[in-house]
Amino acid sequence: MNLNHPEATQQALNILRSGNPFQWYVITLLAVVVYIYFNEIQNKNWKGIAAGISLYMVHWFVEIINICPTLQSISSTASPYLPASDFLSNFSEAHSG
Repeated sequence: MNLNHPEATQQALNILRSGNPFQWYVITLLAVVVYIYFNEIQNKNWKGIAAGISLYMVHWFVEIINICPTLQSISSTASPYLPASDFLSNFSEAHSG
């Protein structure tokens, strides 16, 4: 097998095959969350379910926003020092037509 980065690959394989990073509290928390959701579904508390899903969606939104500055600094058309309004106007000018 031809490996580009044999040291990094071997380290990743060692971590993958090791059970040390696994934490059992994750299973417990997942079971509690599933129990709460099924309990709310049984009680037909749709507002509570919507609130939980909304909170989860907000978490994903914040994570996406945290990634955006990284993507802008990587992109050749964006500058991390350029305000968002200027970036959008430059983007629309470059892609119009």
